[in-house]
Amino acid sequence: MTRTVSIILFALGALVVLWMSSSFVASSVLALLVSLLIAAAYTTGFVELLRYQSETGKLQQALNTAEHPVADLNQWLAQLPASLRFSVRQRINGEATGLPAPLLTPYLVGLLVMLGLLGTFLGMVETLQGAVGALQGSTELEAIRQGLAAPIEGLGLAFATSVAGVTASAMLGLISTLSRRERLLASRQLDAEMGDAFKTHSLSYQRRQTYDVLQAQATALPAAAAQLGQLAEQFDARFQQLADSLGASHKALQDDLATQQRELNRNVSDALSAGFRDTGKVAAESAQPILQSFIQKLGEQSQATQEQISAAVSAQLSGISRELEKSTLAQQAHWQEVLQQHQQGSNELMAQIKAQLEQAQSQFTQGSEALLQNLQKSNTEWLESSRQAEQERAQQSREAAEISARQLAEASNELAEKARENATAHQEKINQLLAQSSAVLDAQQQRDEQWQQQAAQNLQTLIDSATEQLSKLRNDEQQRSEATAAQLKALQDSSAEQLAKLGAALEAPMTRLIETASEAPRAAAEVIEQMRAEISKNIERDNGLLEERRDTLGKLESLSASLEENARLQREAVQAMLEGSSESLGGIAEKFEQKVAGESEALSEQIAHFSASTAELTALGEVFTNAVQQFGEANTQLMARLEKMEAVLASSGQRSDEQMEYYLSQAREIIDHNLLTHQELLAKLQAETATNGND
Repeated sequence: MTRTVSIILFALGALVVLWMSSSFVASSVLALLVSLLIAAAYTTGFVELLRYQSETGKLQQALNTAEHPVADLNQWLAQLPASLRFSVRQRINGEATGLPAPLLTPYLVGLLVMLGLLGTFLGMVETLQGAVGALQGSTELEAIRQGLAAPIEGLGLAFATSVAGVTASAMLGLISTLSRRERLLASRQLDAEMGDAFKTHSLSYQRRQTYDVLQAQATALPAAAAQLGQLAEQFDARFQQLADSLGASHKALQDDLATQQRELNRNVSDALSAGFRDTGKVAAESAQPILQSFIQKLGEQSQATQEQISAAVSAQLSGISRELEKSTLAQQAHWQEVLQQHQQGSNELMAQIKAQLEQAQSQFTQGSEALLQNLQKSNTEWLESSRQAEQERAQQSREAAEISARQLAEASNELAEKARENATAHQEKINQLLAQSSAVLDAQQQRDEQWQQQAAQNLQTLIDSATEQLSKLRNDEQQRSEATAAQLKALQDSSAEQLAKLGAALEAPMTRLIETASEAPRAAAEVIEQMRAEISKNIERDNGLLEERRDTLGKLESLSASLEENARLQREAVQAMLEGSSESLGGIAEKFEQKVAGESEALSEQIAHFSASTAELTALGEVFTNAVQQFGEANTQLMARLEKMEAVLASSGQRSDEQMEYYLSQAREIIDHNLLTHQELLAKLQAETATNGND
């Protein structure tokens, strides 16, 4: 709709321009040239507005066809023209950035009016020249009338260019207003979609998501500490269960051996008494060598079997102990390497922060010093030029200029003093922030070292306790094996049948003992797996801490960038003030000189042609007084302008101070939050370590 209306309005304006141009195609070449310039400017502005409307239509089409929500922002921005992508991205991110406006059209609207007036003035010049020629060419009244008829008739043609220029300017301005209205509607539609389709791409939403993730992490830390406590309790329970099962197995074995020994003694005693009563001494003597050899062989076989079982059990326990020690040492070395890398990263981070803050401080100091030097130099040059110019003028103007110079010097000194105070305040705040960051990093490094030492001590205590328990188990097994061998040697004098029964009775307990010993590697593997899981969780927590430190570094970088931007704005404001002051003073001095020169020339002409009269001298004095009053008013306006600029600079400094305080409070809150999180985590780890040590 806007495009159709724009084309109709352009056609109307072009029709008026062509109509006015056709009236003097053959009469005035200069007016025709001005009309062609009007048509060219009118067409250029309309082409720019058509392109502007086309870009607005593409933006509206992209907004109407956008998904809810938009998954890929870059892909959606690729649909927009290149001139709108950056502005639309900034608006989506939450920044108050306006969409681009036409560049040439506002200038062309005024240029069309000026071209129409130019054609009119040129036509009037030609008309007046023709009239002068007609008046000078003849003295008769009738001839003068005939000579003036043609220039006066051509005066209407000269005003036709003004009509064409004003019409083209009005139509182009109306088309520009319609185009801007359409762009404003598209901008409002974009703002309405920011809470729906582009919600996930705004900075506020991302900050909210980051805050939720941090809350979830803070909530998950107590659960992780509780899981670590449960893991330690399970580890202690497994060791206690292993020790109880081994003790029960050995106790059952001792009870079985004692029972079998009593039964064997009773049975052997009964059998020997009955056999010796029936067979006699000869049979006993003849069977004794055979029984002794058989018993000896059985004893040797039993002893060899017992030694093999003891060696197998000892080998398995030794292997378990070696594997546990190797895995523990490997995990300790890996843990120490990770902690060293973390410490190295913290040191590098602290060095980068110090370097960046020092660089920002040096740049800000250099910029402030250069700004003060330029300000002092400009003030000195301006005072010198003002002093030289004022010496050549009258006493009254000299006094007024000296007063304005003193006021300007005081204002400049006040501005320089305020700029110096602001620079000193910013430098002190940067130094305080640097000291706070260094203290926080040093404290964090000390806590990491203490935590590393405590973790190493706890791990060493765990290794020592496991080694001690394994050594006790090995010694107990060796003692029980020796006791069993002694008991078997004491039973060598018994009969073969009782030894066979004893071997059958010993088979089941030894099987249970072997099964119990085979379960030890499985329990050790489970313990190692749990330790690996705990170490991986610690690594993830360290990575989270590194991410938080990177976020802190990013905020410090943004703080330094804002300081540089404030310094740049202050330099620009002071430079603009100096330029405005120099231009104002130059204009005032030039006007005063022109006024004095004009009055001097008028006075010289009056003296040369007429005699000096009291009335004329009075008028000249009044004119000179008016000139001095105008100069004083100009100085007053200049001082008011300087006061306004001073107020603007003060408000800018106040805003920069407030922004600095806001960034400092945010950085302080982040650092306090990290410190509290670390303290809670270390307290929980220390509590778990103390609980494990007491158990």
